[in-house]
Amino acid sequence: MKLSIITLLLILLLCGCSTHPQNENGKFIRIDIENSANNPFNLSNLSKEVSYIKLETNDSCLINSIKAIFYIDNQIIIRDNNSILFFDNTGKFQYKVNHQGDGPEEYLRLSDFDICSKNETMHILDTRKKQILQYDMKGKFQNKKDINFWAIGMQLFNDSTSILYSGNQISQNQSYKFTIYNNIKQSVSGGFYPISQKKSNYLHVHNNTNFSKYGNEFLFYELYNDTIYTLTSTNCIPRYYLNFGASRIPNSYFEKDYKNIMEFQNEMSKNVFSYGISSLLNFHNNILLSYFHNKKKHFLYYNKNDNSNVSFHQITDQNLFNDFIIDIKKYKVNFYSYENYLFTIFDNELYIDGNSKIKDKKIQDELSAVSIDDNPIIRICKITD
Repeated sequence: MKLSIITLLLILLLCGCSTHPQNENGKFIRIDIENSANNPFNLSNLSKEVSYIKLETNDSCLINSIKAIFYIDNQIIIRDNNSILFFDNTGKFQYKVNHQGDGPEEYLRLSDFDICSKNETMHILDTRKKQILQYDMKGKFQNKKDINFWAIGMQLFNDSTSILYSGNQISQNQSYKFTIYNNIKQSVSGGFYPISQKKSNYLHVHNNTNFSKYGNEFLFYELYNDTIYTLTSTNCIPRYYLNFGASRIPNSYFEKDYKNIMEFQNEMSKNVFSYGISSLLNFHNNILLSYFHNKKKHFLYYNKNDNSNVSFHQITDQNLFNDFIIDIKKYKVNFYSYENYLFTIFDNELYIDGNSKIKDKKIQDELSAVSIDDNPIIRICKITD
């Protein structure tokens, strides 16, 4: 009876947004969010050590949509839609790994991807084939494993363990959000957090990733869930709660009988709601995440040391542009991270519109020939502890 009550409480916590989460020690960190701030956030406050890398553009390395960025051994590694591209730290293209196809050593879809730097291996999750494929860092096939259930996300914990994430999709062989996968034995060793039957009927959304790693800490988040969780190889524990106050989505909205995700989103669009979480970057002393307020994307910077936060939808980069204000929607601003590196991608239109504002003459000259269709320029900074 005690076990059943605990299980029920865990399900309610993961499924609802209206209950403040508590971990097993009865502690969590509440982040109170105000949506009234109009002041732009200065990226230069995060780090003074900034570089701008213009990625080479040619027919062999055209980037369509960046899903993730890794920075390993002075290599910039980019996950595109179905390819993995390697550039050196000056932006020069090195090579591309693309094994999309229906062959025995190929994937139909690069659904998620992670790197084990210790073993120098790449692990690719293919949702359509329900497989995990392993390659070396040059793209040479090593092995694959059928997982026989639906998974949309993957996080390597170490060389022996991965966590597979199934969202709200219940399949014949899987009814948990998280599956523990043994990389050495190439087999499933367990699962945790049962999927809500109600949400499995409609709440199917897909972020570029649902995990953020810094050092030995792994955080998990998902869209339409205002809780950020600490993830271990066997459990998921509430760590932070985003308090949107009166603008949060009432829990009753999630308990209705929707036919599909579109019907749910149409119902939500009739109101002014705030909800998260579409992206999250975790560092030693701070968190940078994105959420939506009244259908508009906002970012939130959270300082772990003093529990302060600031919400913003405009930024400045005073290292480069002085006080030139950058609208995150117009210039399609996106943030990525790898350990303590923060990568910022702007639409190339920013460097065209703002070229005359660039302080450094050398950088101004280097970026003067940027075309709207070129591969992006990556702003790289190292976040200090």
